[in-house]
Parts: sequence; structure tokens; C-alpha cells
Amino acid sequence: MKAERYAALVRDRKACRLCSPQLTNPSAFEEGRYDSGHIGPWSRWQGNLNAPLLVVGQDWGDTRYFKRVRGWEKPGNPTNVTLVKLLASIGISVPPPAASPTDVPIGWSRTTRLRKHPRSVRYRSSPIWYGRA
Repeated sequence: MKAERYAALVRDRKACRLCSPQLTNPSAFEEGRYDSGHIGPWSRWQGNLNAPLLVVGQDWGDTRYFKRVRGWEKPGNPTNVTLVKLLASIGISVPPPAASPTDVPIGWSRTTRLRKHPRSVRYRSSPIWYGRA
């Protein structure tokens, strides 16, 4: 049942165009060449539907990044390295991204599964986020 609901969620994500043209659905970018059968690259990497822990993050990448990494998370990505270290600090060992998901007891997702156009709205970090206001 969970797998069917997840597949329906992925189908809905692939069909969605509500945020166009500011954001690009991976299924519409370069004819879906770099898209996957998952919510996104993190859930493709660690998409255990029965996970007792779900990591949710903000996606900051744009279409240039998505194309450069071919829709797949890279082991040296600073965010991924930090997440692996943080999870290790609580005793959860997570391997770097690989060609297929592992059986690690976590699920990962990002709040945005659409890719920003390089010239769309730019997000700037705020010193407040880092306690330096």
C-alpha cells in the first residue's frame, strides 16, 4: 500500500507544472533525461519507505546543477557530507550516494522537488540564520 501511494505521489510530482516558469519540474527538464522514479535525488539515494527517521531538507540547486550532476547526488556534495556526519553522530551509518538505494533505516526528501532556473529568483542567506544578526 505504501509503495502504491509513493508511486502516485511521484506521478503527481512528475505531472505538476504549477510553479512554471520560475521552477522547472525535473520531468520536464531536458525531456526528463535526468529525472527518476522518486520524489527527488535524496529519496533516490535513501528512500526507505519504512524508515523510522525522515530527513527533510531545502533544495538549493538550479537547473545548471541538476544537469551537471545528471540528476544524481554526488558523494562529495558538502550538504550530503554534512548529513552523513550528523547522522553518524547519532549512530546511523549512511553510505555516500551510489547507483542504487541502500537499506539504511532512513528516508530522505527535500521540500522542493522543482529546479530553479539560473536566472530566476535568487535566494540569499541571512546573517540571522547563522546567529550573526
